[in-house]
Amino acid sequence: MTRSPSRAEPGIGLGGLGYAVGDSVPLDKAVPEDTPADLLDRLRAHGFVNCSVAQETPAALAARSVAESLAVSGADPARVDAVLYGTCSYWGEGRPPPGDPAELTGTIARTVLEPLGLGHAALTLVWLAESGNTGSVLRLARALVAAGVHRTVLCVSSDAVPPLPGEYRAMPNAVTVNGDAAASCLVSSALPGEFRLDTTVQQSSAAMRGLAKGQGLRKHLEIVKGVRACRAALDTPRDGFAWLLSNHYSDQVLTEFAALADVPRDRLFTANTARLGHCFAADTLIDLADLHRAGRIGPGEAVLMLTTGPSTWGLTAVSAR
Repeated sequence: MTRSPSRAEPGIGLGGLGYAVGDSVPLDKAVPEDTPADLLDRLRAHGFVNCSVAQETPAALAARSVAESLAVSGADPARVDAVLYGTCSYWGEGRPPPGDPAELTGTIARTVLEPLGLGHAALTLVWLAESGNTGSVLRLARALVAAGVHRTVLCVSSDAVPPLPGEYRAMPNAVTVNGDAAASCLVSSALPGEFRLDTTVQQSSAAMRGLAKGQGLRKHLEIVKGVRACRAALDTPRDGFAWLLSNHYSDQVLTEFAALADVPRDRLFTANTARLGHCFAADTLIDLADLHRAGRIGPGEAVLMLTTGPSTWGLTAVSAR
């Protein structure tokens, strides 16, 4: 397990929340015509109504999100030291797709960084946690800032479902429907931000990668063990968080995640699930941005973000200034 330094250290700010999504398209229009009707019915029963569908590449979505982050934060791009860019959309940059994953860093530099005055910033790609990438990005950003390696780090998550064979939006098990989006924020010791980035904890399971179809119980137990280990490491009481944010999954999965994170179910924010579907690792930052903009997080209130991938789980605690 890895965790960030504790709250006792000088505050590290998180702010400049931005995001970019596609059109909110009804499920039956967002998926192929041959999608089974019973799968759509199950998705709707689990709380999914629409899905974010973008015509842009993931990098183009990221450019929109980052532009918003810079605008709302008032940050000088020249003072951004590094960019941590989370994605699992390696093949989605071509138009028409597929793109060449070997060209990904160059594509991001040309599409996102250079047009926005960030061409000087050190770019690092983060991808192994997939839908849990935001947890990895925030943990790494916090560590870099806390150690004094950088003062300001731009954190980005961007993914989209490419129209390629084998790619699909509606998950066959009806756990979620995949949407297109990017989200971004600034982690900094120089900029106060709207939030303090308190603690980040992650747990990974090498055994999870080796489990095959038909071993659902063992997979479930690994998830339970991972999330519980992260929660225990936070050492925060059950009523310590005003909100719990999670990836946009089915009602049943979210109810279990709330229990594992030891946060009351009624504090789980789910408003964007029906509007956007599951936008990969961008979900939690999108939700945090919407709650902040709506004035639904009071000064000093803490928010817990649960980020989950195939074999990596993380909890990030932030508190409003």
